Amino acid sequence: MLEVNQGDNLEDVLQKFATIINVQLTLQEDQKFPFVPFNGFENAKKSSKVFLYGPSGCGKSKAIFEIIRERIARIKRIYIINPRQTLGGESGRTALSNLLNKVGPEDAVVWDNFPDDLVKRDIKSATRVLELVSSRDLNNLLVALKPRYLEIYREITDAVPEFHSAEISYDKGRFKKIIQEYGAQISQFHRLYEGNIASRIEGVSRALWRKEPIPITILDYYRELSGKEEQGDNKNSVNAVAEAEKLLRAGDYYESQFAFIARADERREDAEFLYTLKLCYEAGLGRTFGRIEKLQKGIFGSLPPRDPLRRLGTWVYLSGQDYAMHDARKDAIKFNDHVMLKIVNYLVGNFRDVLPAENNQIYSFGMFLGKHVQFVPRDTSQPFLPASVYGFMKENRYFTMGFGQGAGSIFLSLDEPLQQGILRRVEVDIEFTRGLCENLGSNFSLFDSENQGKILGMTTSGLPFARYLGESLGTHFFSLPLKLREEISRRARKNVQFSDGLGMGMGYIMPLLDENLRQDAFKKAENDSEFTRGLGYGLGRNFPSIPADFKARIFELVEKDREFAKGLGYGIGFQFESFTPEFKARLFELAEKNSEFSYGLGIFFGFAFSYLSKQMQDQMLGVAERHSEFAYGMGMGIGYLFVYLTPELQGEILQKAGKNAKLTYGIGSGFAFSFKNSPPEVQDDILARIEKNSELTYGLGYGLGYVFPYLSGEQRERSFQKAGTNPQFAKGFGMGIGRIFAYLDRFHDEIFDRARANPHFAKGLGSGLGYVFTYFPPGLREKITARAEANPELTYGLGTGLGFTFSYFKKEDQDLFFEKIIHDAYFARGLGTGLGYAFAYLQPDTQKHAFARSHENVQFAIGMGEGLSRIYSYLDEKTQNEILKKAVAGSGLARGLGRGFGSVFPYLDAGMLGTAGRHAETDGQFARGLGEGLGTIFPYLSPDTQARAFERAKNSAQFNIGLGTGLGYIFAHLTGDIQTLISAKARNDASLARGLGTGLGYIFSYLGGTLQKDFLDRAKQDPSFSHGLGSGISYGLAYCPDDLKKEVVRYSKSDPHFATGLGTGLGYIFPYLPGPLRQELLGLAEQHPSFATGLGTGLGYHLPSFTEQLKEEIIGWIDKDSNFATGLGTGLGRSFQHLDGITQRGILDWIDKDSNFATGLGTGLGRNLPSLAEQLKEEIIGWIDRNNSFATGLGKGLADSFQYLDGELQRRIALLAQKNRAFASSHQFKIS
Repeated sequence: MLEVNQGDNLEDVLQKFATIINVQLTLQEDQKFPFVPFNGFENAKKSSKVFLYGPSGCGKSKAIFEIIRERIARIKRIYIINPRQTLGGESGRTALSNLLNKVGPEDAVVWDNFPDDLVKRDIKSATRVLELVSSRDLNNLLVALKPRYLEIYREITDAVPEFHSAEISYDKGRFKKIIQEYGAQISQFHRLYEGNIASRIEGVSRALWRKEPIPITILDYYRELSGKEEQGDNKNSVNAVAEAEKLLRAGDYYESQFAFIARADERREDAEFLYTLKLCYEAGLGRTFGRIEKLQKGIFGSLPPRDPLRRLGTWVYLSGQDYAMHDARKDAIKFNDHVMLKIVNYLVGNFRDVLPAENNQIYSFGMFLGKHVQFVPRDTSQPFLPASVYGFMKENRYFTMGFGQGAGSIFLSLDEPLQQGILRRVEVDIEFTRGLCENLGSNFSLFDSENQGKILGMTTSGLPFARYLGESLGTHFFSLPLKLREEISRRARKNVQFSDGLGMGMGYIMPLLDENLRQDAFKKAENDSEFTRGLGYGLGRNFPSIPADFKARIFELVEKDREFAKGLGYGIGFQFESFTPEFKARLFELAEKNSEFSYGLGIFFGFAFSYLSKQMQDQMLGVAERHSEFAYGMGMGIGYLFVYLTPELQGEILQKAGKNAKLTYGIGSGFAFSFKNSPPEVQDDILARIEKNSELTYGLGYGLGYVFPYLSGEQRERSFQKAGTNPQFAKGFGMGIGRIFAYLDRFHDEIFDRARANPHFAKGLGSGLGYVFTYFPPGLREKITARAEANPELTYGLGTGLGFTFSYFKKEDQDLFFEKIIHDAYFARGLGTGLGYAFAYLQPDTQKHAFARSHENVQFAIGMGEGLSRIYSYLDEKTQNEILKKAVAGSGLARGLGRGFGSVFPYLDAGMLGTAGRHAETDGQFARGLGEGLGTIFPYLSPDTQARAFERAKNSAQFNIGLGTGLGYIFAHLTGDIQTLISAKARNDASLARGLGTGLGYIFSYLGGTLQKDFLDRAKQDPSFSHGLGSGISYGLAYCPDDLKKEVVRYSKSDPHFATGLGTGLGYIFPYLPGPLRQELLGLAEQHPSFATGLGTGLGYHLPSFTEQLKEEIIGWIDKDSNFATGLGTGLGRSFQHLDGITQRGILDWIDKDSNFATGLGTGLGRNLPSLAEQLKEEIIGWIDRNNSFATGLGKGLADSFQYLDGELQRRIALLAQKNRAFASSHQFKIS
């Protein structure tokens, strides 16, 4: 940017401007070039927005200079895009939209050699850019087209009517005028003109005009004629017309001249000076005499001519302090391999010394080295690039991007080893890959079919290459031949990242497409989640230039399509700084309401994190503390580029992540995307970190699953092996694979088989499948549904994914999901979990409906509580309090909330730890869930936390059962030492043993036959373990193969403790079971008392939520089976607080009707007494002296809950126990 201040010497300002845009004002110090206006100049200089075009040497830059010169007194600042030299007060690389936001009506914007400096230079991208700049309120916008794009872009402004388009051309009269003006006003040509040309002006003018009617032709003619005259004996002997007819065209003339200089030994220093000056232009280096002298001496060992203007006046001129030359002369200088080898060796060997300071120059420097990468020397320590260059490449994105662009332009001409070396970097150096692929894609149609196939085949090499090549091809897609478009589309259907990138590119150009092509793109998006996300990204990247009506359409789509929303959030982040404060606030408001948009926006800020100001970094970390999905997305972006962050920034981020589970999970996912080709030491560091961090492990698993197609066979197998030993990794790995399942046709059967053998992988897989379920074709949906019917954890996960994306489904689909939770316990729990995860982004009506369902369906409630707990820390205090209020003691919601808190325990802050601790003291279900969650991440807990968990377990039976359940759920994946420790503790701890059995029962069907037998043998020796094992197995019994079902039923007949547990669990899920199985179980209850007791307990617990018909059928069983009656009473007592007053009164009236029911009811009420209302507590205590059977049961139940009562009530109960033997028969009540 060049500032024009009041009081400045305007001639000095203009001189700087001329230097920046490479305009030659003088031939010698005192000889100014006269300016003869081209055809139509008067109209052009009156226009506020001008687009100039013409061949090289026609005077475009000089025309810009003259227009600015006339307006300079009314201009405050001049912004020059793609400057040849940076002499202004502000310089660097920035997004075009950011630049335009700074520009006011009194400023000038100049873009010489358009579209240089654009990353995408195809006709559609260039048109879009011109639309963007012309849409601003600018009075001084001057754009000049680079000559090499003349034939392609000549009519580009037909689609941008705001521009006045002017071709720089000269009719014969104006052309003759230039000859006359040069001869009259330039002293060294004056005598030549008067003696040789003036009298033959018509012939000379006609000959030169036919040759090439541009000013540089006239200048070359004068110089050529001067040389001939000096060589002749007679000053008037030169035939001016004949010499004009013999003159070569400008390009040919300078090429022949340079060839002569380069061959002549006596002019070696001159040739090397010209080489060096051209290098300065191409590599973005300074062009002062001192700079050129140092470079020439270092590269060639020679010195520049003492007076370059005298020796090389035809070639160079001074522009301020810089040597300069016209493009036609520069283009005539060709670097041969020997020269280039010298140049590159010097630049690499003195890298830090020659490196430019400004980002735009650094970009040019990188591009130059990339174009000549084959000449770059390499060493064994860094075979891709020397350490000095590669070190800077990791520091500066502009150099990296430019290097990739340059390498892409010559990629196919490189030998195979170098190509492979470049491809090995495309997964590690993201900006390099972006630049490489941009160039390959933009030139794709120029390659022959063999090379096109070769490039497309490379998309299987890894994530970044596939994505960025897809993006580049997407921007050119509709200009490619139909056959090639079909081949690209075919490959995209099989390649997740390529499809994502293709959508990115198409989204970027979508505003330029006609409505039919737009509809084609949106139609493709309906069945392709990755393409859809890419489409959103591309539109987001181009958001400022999109018409208002189309923007409204985009925001409508955000509410309907989650993947589109995610992509838009990511893409729009790139333009964030260009938006007004009001629009930024609107975007964050949208992020608060839309989880996927929030996630996408977070990804951008993660990717850009190291480039943000410290203030912005702190602001974004603050947003990540309040918004879970933003935290997840930002973590993913940070993790992807984590190895490039400074150690200080890495430490700061990890410290923040230490209390932010979602941020940590995202970082783990990002790690995986660059894991494949990371250096071994980086891989080792990542693997060491995940062994200590559950969320990092979960995230790494997800990321590796998501890039599954790009892993080698060995890496895939290692990942599956890791999933077999680490539940957190397995869950994440399955989720990542589920998200891209549609692209893994050949792996489907293997993946489902793996899911059948690994419950944690199955749960993750189901979650990923549910997340993108709507994008699958009907046949694949049916296949997934059929597999889920035989795999409970897959069903659980499927429900989770569908719940998380619930808002995007139609009302009729949502109703179907709620209908399904009535019949499928695992789906109910999963759907609840997903809705809980997404709770902050649900509509208020949906939130209320979900809470209402949680009161009716315990499994749904447990899942919802677990999901809510994972986002609890991100919610505002009012919402947190509302959740705690609804999670009444003893409820499924409370249990799920506790389980979730336990699963992220290391991330809880002091306030949340206090909340969890208080609820665990007063609510047995919350305590049980908390223990279960801690058990599932036990290996990741510090030794101190593990010890404290066991200590708490000594004083809380419910917490102890939960801890055992969580440990059992992951038992098969624990190390031998931990398995031995847990088993030893369980032998002397009935509650832990019961929980351990329950957890193992959950995954029993996934265990091999040998393990199943081992655990059944253990059950024979441990009643508590046996009870728990039966309870856990019951939840998945309906999914078990028939032979396993029969084995379970057979075993239950020989083990009463197992039978009780099995019956209890089946009673809990009784409404979800198919009719024939229900009848079979009722028949089994008639034969086995223990099973009957358990079945009654489970049924009683959920009786209030059953249909009236089922209630009546169950109550009818009280008179038929005393054991069933006892169990039913126990279950009803456990859920008593959830019943309305009338139902409670009716149940209490049954106390005197059936002693077995009374005993069971007392037991259930005793276990649940702390959670009951005070008035109800008093009424229950009053029954102690009225019914001994009830008193006996109440005493038995209070054995589990006595510690949760307040001191005064404990004293009263202790006194009652002293007076009533029946009440005291099961427990000695000691006041704590």
